[in-house]
Amino acid sequence: MSSTAKIELETIPRSRVYKAVAQQLQERILTDLKPGDTLPSERELV
Repeated sequence: MSSTAKIELETIPRSRVYKAVAQQLQERILTDLKPGDTLPSERELV
């Protein structure tokens, strides 16, 4: 007689790319950019 152990797993939230981009922009604006600087391109953020 074989017994199968039931494994309970937690749900892992999906990462949203737009949230990561927004977080990077916010950090960059608050730490690196000065008035008049341009924002980084999308490619630089990804």
